[in-house]
Amino acid sequence: MIKRCLKAALTGISASLIFWTLMGQAWSQETASTVDQTVGYQPPSFLVYLLPSLLVLATVMMTSLWLGPAWDIIAQRHIKDILPRLNALGMDEESVSGWMRWWGIAMFGAFLLFGVIFQMIPVGLGMVFVIFVSPRFILDWLIEIRQTKLRDQLVRASMGVANSCRAGLSLAQAFEKVAAETPYPLSNELIRIVRYYKGGSRIQEALREVQKRLNLESFTVFSSSVIVSLEQGGNIATALEEISKGLQEMQRLERKLESDTASGRMLAIILSSFPIFFLGLFTVLDPASMNLLYSTLIGNLVLVVVGGIVFVSFKWCMAILDVDL
Repeated sequence: MIKRCLKAALTGISASLIFWTLMGQAWSQETASTVDQTVGYQPPSFLVYLLPSLLVLATVMMTSLWLGPAWDIIAQRHIKDILPRLNALGMDEESVSGWMRWWGIAMFGAFLLFGVIFQMIPVGLGMVFVIFVSPRFILDWLIEIRQTKLRDQLVRASMGVANSCRAGLSLAQAFEKVAAETPYPLSNELIRIVRYYKGGSRIQEALREVQKRLNLESFTVFSSSVIVSLEQGGNIATALEEISKGLQEMQRLERKLESDTASGRMLAIILSSFPIFFLGLFTVLDPASMNLLYSTLIGNLVLVVVGGIVFVSFKWCMAILDVDL
């Protein structure tokens, strides 16, 4: 509750500062448009600014406190199909909820900056749309990073389990030993398997539970091979060595695919950033002509259309380069 109050206070102070800025601009325009300034024009008193600013501060604080839980529900519905995957991979859902609040503030701030202060309503709406769709791209990227890390760690962990079994340890003891030497996040999954086993479950059931939850191709191959070896009999150490070799080959092929498409991804990012670069460059070189884009409705619509074309082209290019083995 204290953290929520502090966040609400910071939001209210920010809104008050924006209010002061807008009031200052209005006062500057009023004084500039005054025809007769020789009659002793007096600017508005301090209370004229202070009282409305305090009202804005109190209003925004109360709105933040009241709308916070409601906004969390809206934000979770926006990414409800991604949340199960985040939980399955052991990612912190609470921090995601915190970032989703900043996502809402960013949408409001973007429209306030471009639509209200700069008087570029189409551009403001376009920025709101970009921010609106950004969480899914960011979360998908974080999920991909976590899956890649699990895949790379599993290759070394499988070889460690094979060596431990060859040294005479049981499979559960091998998992426990390798878990102590494996970094996060795979260490948590191995510890969970050992905990299930010590709780009375069979090692096969523990592997199936983690396999079903992670839904990761490399771990599915690893766990399925271990389960078959345990149920059908045979030398588990030899089987694990063959499994680790297969995982190494899968890792090599996936890394080769990533390296083959990396140049295309980088080219798409560079080409997508060119319009922004040229927009800033021409604004510096010829601000008078470029002002037509910023100050007229047609110019704003041109900016939105060009931004939409760049956005669709970038997504199209990423979809083409997203190739699975």
